[in-house]
Amino acid sequence: DSNKSSDNMYVLVRSLDASGLAQESIDFISEHIELFPNDGRAKLLFAERQMSSDSSDAIATYEKMLKDYPNNFVVLNNVAYLHMEANNMQKAFEYGSRAYEIQPDNVATADTYAQILMRQGKTTQAVEVYNRVMNDDVKNETIILNYIESLMKNKSLTIAKRRIEDLELTSDESKKRLEQLKQQYL
Repeated sequence: DSNKSSDNMYVLVRSLDASGLAQESIDFISEHIELFPNDGRAKLLFAERQMSSDSSDAIATYEKMLKDYPNNFVVLNNVAYLHMEANNMQKAFEYGSRAYEIQPDNVATADTYAQILMRQGKTTQAVEVYNRVMNDDVKNETIILNYIESLMKNKSLTIAKRRIEDLELTSDESKKRLEQLKQQYL
């Protein structure tokens, strides 16, 4: 029954989100969690919503979730990312490396872990992490540009230039970032 309830909650949340009712969506998830405190899917949705509005609350929610789901790579990856953004690099590395150990072939996990390594000045290791997952199937422009930046910082300019030649960016923000990277490193 709780699975059915979780499925129904998910459908309603998607409907609210699609209708532009973000706050109603968050309120509904919160109410659902009060009724079904063991619904991990609802907790994950709630924490994901918090990421964009209040990162310290999201960190607290994710860290609480880790008590019940210590090996959930999504939770580990997201809390690692939030700690990295808050410049808590020791915790970011702790959670990011655990997520990467569990799912080394997951592109988002590898990206978070590689970004943490980059901020720690471990550029060669970051490139190695990216090399494991970067292929033509990766379409996320932010991740592709993160990879190119790691190559440039690692002085692997020939590979970076080759990657840039094959690149077809769609977002204006990505195009602007690529130009900034070229000016900075090439």
